Amino acid sequence: MMFAVCASAQPVSPADPAAAAFGRGAILAKDGKFEAAIKEFDEAIRLKPGNAMAYNDRGAAYEGLHQESRAESDYEQALSLDPQLPDALYNLGRMRARHGGFVEAVSYFNHLITLKPDMPEAFKERGFALFRMKSYMLALQDIEQALKLKPDDPEVYADRAILRHAMGQDRLAFDDFDRALKLKPDLAQGYDARGTVYSELERYERAISDFDQAIKLKPDQYFSYFNRAAAYAKLGKPGRAIADYGEVIKLVPGYLTAMVNRAAIYRDLGQPQLALADLNRAIEGNPQFANALRDRAKLYKENNRPDLAVADFSRARDAYDIGVSVRPDDLELLTSRADAAYEAKRWRNAIADYSKVIERDPKTAAPYVRRAESYTNTGDFAAGLTDTEAALNLDRRNRDARYFRAYLNRAIGNYEAALKDYGDLTGGEDNGTAYLQRGIVYFCMGKYTEAESDFRKYLESHSNDVWTHNWIHVVRVKRGLADDPVYIALPSSPLDRLARYEIANMFRGKTPFEEVSARMIASRSDPAQKVNWPCSSGFFLGEYKLEHGDLAGAKTYLGEVAADTTCSSGIVAAAAAESKRLPAN
Repeated sequence: MMFAVCASAQPVSPADPAAAAFGRGAILAKDGKFEAAIKEFDEAIRLKPGNAMAYNDRGAAYEGLHQESRAESDYEQALSLDPQLPDALYNLGRMRARHGGFVEAVSYFNHLITLKPDMPEAFKERGFALFRMKSYMLALQDIEQALKLKPDDPEVYADRAILRHAMGQDRLAFDDFDRALKLKPDLAQGYDARGTVYSELERYERAISDFDQAIKLKPDQYFSYFNRAAAYAKLGKPGRAIADYGEVIKLVPGYLTAMVNRAAIYRDLGQPQLALADLNRAIEGNPQFANALRDRAKLYKENNRPDLAVADFSRARDAYDIGVSVRPDDLELLTSRADAAYEAKRWRNAIADYSKVIERDPKTAAPYVRRAESYTNTGDFAAGLTDTEAALNLDRRNRDARYFRAYLNRAIGNYEAALKDYGDLTGGEDNGTAYLQRGIVYFCMGKYTEAESDFRKYLESHSNDVWTHNWIHVVRVKRGLADDPVYIALPSSPLDRLARYEIANMFRGKTPFEEVSARMIASRSDPAQKVNWPCSSGFFLGEYKLEHGDLAGAKTYLGEVAADTTCSSGIVAAAAAESKRLPAN
């Protein structure tokens, strides 16, 4: 939706220095000389601190410089000095709406309309706030009233077009765009708005054509570059998208969302350092920018910095509180907060947040799956199973729900149910993972022949996966069989000394048990090595001890893994099952 900053126009008395400064400021602001205007308004306020209009118009000048926090502060001060000042009500209402405070914005416009019932801009802006609250019929009533008061306003026709698109009335929406552009062929905002609708309809070429026209008519209209960048990104033209986001940042150096969006493109292009630079800059500009914190957390997670990732996810979760407090029914915002809590491993928060999501959208399976995982991480497996059942009742083909139900059943020893779910998942688009997980279930049941068969099926798509080769070694020992030639021929540990190779070397007698064990123990106190030496190494060390007749040593290693809640679920289940099979003494 579009707006115009409301600045006053008062007669000036040359004999009044404060009024003279105010008048000079108004003229400079009208000419777009905002910095000079602000100096004059500063002087007017110094000479007459109670001048509400001077605060209002200085706010308008700050807004012209895209310094919205200062603008909003001045509008608030103006209204505190004169609660009936129409210009301040209008401007503060717009700012509240722009920052998501739609309920508060409507209250300002209600007051304004009581004072000035013939002001079309008040109805237009209240309609925008109602539109953002998805109160479409009320918004349409306000837009219609604005048109009654000002029948030939092209901007209002463009606004109604956007509203009609949201209501699913695209034919009427494009009729309104046509009328707006017929009334004012050089209406840059009209082309931009129509381009936005084309983008939402995934007609990106048409959208870009409209954004091009908007930029041609008004080269300093930053949001047209922003919208065109998004369309280029959807068309798979990242270079052009990056260039347009760069133009946005040149025009509005504090436009943090442009930095976050450009960072997402850099991330997709495999340029994490450039992505990180943009995200750092956005977070420096606003340490509570939830989406920037979330995206930086994802970047850290992808680049093996789990400690930094969890910290940023946690900060993001708290930052989303700010938005949720303003828009408590915004499903997208609630979901983002829940996802951040989940990634931050704040399980209680995640459960509470996903519960709010489910309350508002009980027909979507994904939040049930995430809540199930969160319940499980608090030890409430029963609640987790209930949620996976709910997810599958909504979507029988939901593979995430079926995987997690299988995981839960395996964890509680309900192996037959787990086998059924993993069986249903085999042959799907999981690159063989179901075979690997089902093989672990068979291991837990002591069915080593079936376990080896599934592990080998997994290797058909993961021939170089040394962990699975190690699993096959273990089950072949259980079956009294020698290692297969492929395992014997695996290369020795590479220079990075990854755990999977060290375990293989240990089983094949190439690396002493003591050396491998010492390296694993040392890695537990070194966060940088946790990726290379996961806790699952302890399971294979226990199996080595068992293979060599050291029952006490086997119990120690397997018992530690079975009790480790941070370890891989399959390894924990296998260690627990193996521990139960060992003699008591």
